[in-house]
Amino acid sequence: MAVHLAADPVLARVRRFTRVYALTVWYSLKAQKAYKLDFTISLVNGILFQGSMALFVVALMSRFESLAGWSRQDVLLIVAVRTCGHALYVFFFSNIAAVQTLLREGNFDRYFTTPLSVLSQVLLFRVNFNAVGDTITGLALLAYAVAQSAIGWGPRECAVLLLALVGAALIEAALQLVVAAAGLRHGGFEGLSTGIETTVSTVTPYPLSILSAAPRFLSYTILPVAYVAYVPTALILGRSDAYGGHPALGYLALLTGPALCLLALVYWRHRMKTYQPIGG
Repeated sequence: MAVHLAADPVLARVRRFTRVYALTVWYSLKAQKAYKLDFTISLVNGILFQGSMALFVVALMSRFESLAGWSRQDVLLIVAVRTCGHALYVFFFSNIAAVQTLLREGNFDRYFTTPLSVLSQVLLFRVNFNAVGDTITGLALLAYAVAQSAIGWGPRECAVLLLALVGAALIEAALQLVVAAAGLRHGGFEGLSTGIETTVSTVTPYPLSILSAAPRFLSYTILPVAYVAYVPTALILGRSDAYGGHPALGYLALLTGPALCLLALVYWRHRMKTYQPIGG
């Protein structure tokens, strides 16, 4: 009974946030009718940015049969997983990276004047339609990569893929949330936020076995970008060398995103307790 009562408020908050988010997206789409050029630019920007990265990898792999033991088809699957996961992050969580800007411009404190949580309002204050272009590119890459892949796609592979995409989005969100929380008191963390985004975009489309020992260790620990696309793709393909040699470790790696997000939320709440809005 106690567990049921404790779960009810959580479910109610989730339902409320989902409803508010759906309304935000709906009204944002309606508003875009008056700014069709802006929407088109956002769409094209997402396609060009993600597409250029994919084209670079394809061009690179056209000159080599494999990269660190990974075939062209396998590398393309890494790129597809990374791109689709990033699209989810951009659509649902990319506003987290704007916290430093909101602080600098003095707009963050107004989120304390409404009953909705501050973090929920940050996630809702705008809809990033670049995600539409990212999604189109990611799904196109994924369809092509799956068609080219030599493995059979059964329920296991599809389930791992879906969990991998959600996990990739949550990892990016967690990293940005930690930076946002760290900058609540002093600010000036915009460069670090941009640096993390650049690192994720630069490193994750490749098999991380190409890195030397020290950077590879960092990619599994301090900045866990290995779990964005490399390890999940290795699990799909049965390449156990990427996650310690035992399949159980690969499946545990799929929990990295939710675990990091939970830890980041705990840290965010801790920092919010010590944050003092202007005027109290």
